[in-house]
Amino acid sequence: MLTFFTVHEVDTEPGRRQVAEAQAIFRESFPTIPEEADTIPTLVKNQRQLGYDVRLLVAEKSGHVAGFAIIFYFPECGFAYLDYIATGARDHGGGLGTALYDGVRDTARHFGARGLFLEVRPDDRSVHDTDTQYQDAVKRLRFYEKLHVLPVTGTDYDKPVRPGGDYSLLLYDGLGRERPLRAGELKSALAAILIHKYHLPPTDPQHIAYLRSIRRDPIVLRAPKYVKEDVALLLPGVDGQPPPSMWSKPSACSSTGCRGRASPISATGTVCDDIAWGIGMPSAVQRSLSSSDSLNSASDRLIAKKLRLAVEIRKGAARAAADSILRKAAAISITSMGMPNTP
Repeated sequence: MLTFFTVHEVDTEPGRRQVAEAQAIFRESFPTIPEEADTIPTLVKNQRQLGYDVRLLVAEKSGHVAGFAIIFYFPECGFAYLDYIATGARDHGGGLGTALYDGVRDTARHFGARGLFLEVRPDDRSVHDTDTQYQDAVKRLRFYEKLHVLPVTGTDYDKPVRPGGDYSLLLYDGLGRERPLRAGELKSALAAILIHKYHLPPTDPQHIAYLRSIRRDPIVLRAPKYVKEDVALLLPGVDGQPPPSMWSKPSACSSTGCRGRASPISATGTVCDDIAWGIGMPSAVQRSLSSSDSLNSASDRLIAKKLRLAVEIRKGAARAAADSILRKAAAISITSMGMPNTP
C-alpha cells in the first residue's frame, strides 16, 4: 500500500528521513552522477531564492520511501518540468512507477501548469555505448508512451546542451489539454529549462540556437513506436493532426474538501483524483485500490464508469454520449477514492 507525501521541511525528523531515503534511491538509480543527490535538500529549502517552485514527492510503502520525484514549476512560462523520477530496486514493479508518475501529474496540475516536460535518453543505438543502455532507453520510452507522453519533434534539442554532453529527447505531457502545443509555448518553456536547469543564459549561443530551431507551429509530437494502441488518436498534436476534443480539465480541483485550495498531494498524504482530469480512465492509484478494503461500492461504480467512458471514446461515441457518461461518473463522491493510510 502506497502513501504519497510532499516534503516541505528538511529539518524535521520525518523530512530528514524521507530526504535521506530519496537520496539513497537517487544514488542507486543514477550511479554516474551521485553528487546530484546532495543538492536535494538545498533545492527544497532554497526554492524562493531560485526563482521557481520545487516539489520533492515521495511514495512510501511499509514505512520506507519506495520512490521519489523532483518537479519544477516555472511561473514565468506556466509549465512544469520533471527533473528526476526513480523507484528503489527492492520495490520495482507492481505499478509503482505509474502511480508515482500519476502523482507527478497531480502536482503539476496543482501548480496550474499548462503542460509537463521531461527528458530521457534517446532510442538511437548510435549514441549508446552498450546494448544494455540502448534497451534501457527503449524500455523507458515504452513506459512513457503507455502514459501518453511523447517526444517533441522538429527541434535541435536532441543534441547535447554542452560539448561532450549526453543526448536527450524532450518529452511532453499535455496534462489533458485539448489543443496542441504551440511554438511560442515551447520556446518559453525551453528557455526556462535552459536557464534554471542548465544555467544557460538567454545570451548563450547554444540557448539561442535551440530556440531558433523551433520553427514548426503547432509542435508535432512523435507517434508511438512501442505501444500498439491508438494513442495518436487521443493526443493533440501527434503527427500534426489534433484529435476530437475529448479531453477535459477543470481550472481548479472541485472535489469535496479541496475546492482548489489544498494540494492534490499534501504533506499528510491526501490524494485528490478528480475524474475530469484525463479521458476518464482510472489512475494507477485507483486501480491499486481494487483489492483494498477501503474501496466502497461508490468507488467501485466510479471505476466502472471511468472504464466505460474510455471504451465509448475508443469506439468513437458521440461527444454528447461521452459527456453524459462523464457527468454521471462525476456525481459520485471523489473523496471515496483517497489513498488509504499506511498502517
